[in-house]
Amino acid sequence: MKKILFLFIIQLYAGLLFGQVRENTPFPDFSMAYYGNNLWNPGLKFGTEYIWKERVKTKEKKKRTKTKTNRFVFNGDAGFYWDPMNYTALFLYSGIRFRHINTKRFYYHFGASPVAYYRSFLTETYDVSSSGEVKKVPLPGRSYYAPTLTLGMGKYRKGERRLKGWFLDLDVMFLVPYNADFVPLLNLAYGYRFNL
Repeated sequence: MKKILFLFIIQLYAGLLFGQVRENTPFPDFSMAYYGNNLWNPGLKFGTEYIWKERVKTKEKKKRTKTKTNRFVFNGDAGFYWDPMNYTALFLYSGIRFRHINTKRFYYHFGASPVAYYRSFLTETYDVSSSGEVKKVPLPGRSYYAPTLTLGMGKYRKGERRLKGWFLDLDVMFLVPYNADFVPLLNLAYGYRFNL
């Protein structure tokens, strides 16, 4: 329980630190997405991000101006998914992403989230003592350190709007320690970014 509380405090601190107000952005961007574990176990993911560094390159062409933007973005995400008849999982992670945005506002990004926590909650579970007594286990499951790698793409909308655009992310989460080693989890997120 102490580890869970410690990781929650780190996650909260990271969200507050990276969610500071910028001159051109009154609030950090938020996101909400469908989160599919192994593509079919349904869930939801909520996130926030803060632009740490940004570089804009502009080239004048004959017919139009080309703009390319590179950003380093701090992110924090939290969510859950449900594996029917087996378990429910909650996760928190935060890290940094590199995002490249072209003139037409399409982008791709990749990143790593080393500050990560994953907790599984199993369905009804019982424990048998050495004397043969059967007891129900309260909140069965296990906690893991879960660093996550992300590869994604999306598109921003024109102008300053509350709904900023869509994204499609592929997350690979590594549960450590899992038995003697680790296990990777493949997750797909499709959602929208918005600004309050």
